[in-house]
Amino acid sequence: MPQRSQAPRSETSATKSRSFRTFLLMQQFAAKEIGERIKEARRQASLTQDELADLVEVTTRTIQAYEAGDIDAYRKLNKLASVLNREVSWLLHGAEEVSPGDERVRQVVQEELGELRAAIDRVENLLRGAQPREHRARP
Repeated sequence: MPQRSQAPRSETSATKSRSFRTFLLMQQFAAKEIGERIKEARRQASLTQDELADLVEVTTRTIQAYEAGDIDAYRKLNKLASVLNREVSWLLHGAEEVSPGDERVRQVVQEELGELRAAIDRVENLLRGAQPREHRARP
């Protein structure tokens, strides 16, 4: 009996497998964090899961799954953000906390920007005054 030649199989390396597992874990981790923020915003808005589900036009079970991090809410993020009066970026990443040191750095940068803008204005005014006058054509 003639033997069939077998096409070389593409073997999955351990590294590819680990990378994919890491990707899946990171996706699950992000979904859990987003779910916690959805739950927090819903509670602050004094909404039940049923009420939020009606407003977002999904089932109550879907809201439960979003909040538990069982499924990601990416398809409904804009609607959730609008209903919950939050920014999409807040749902995705949460609020950034500003330490007192960071606030001082921001203040210094704002002061420096103000001084820089004033200096630019002075230079622009000087340049406007130093522009050459048009030469008149002599008859």
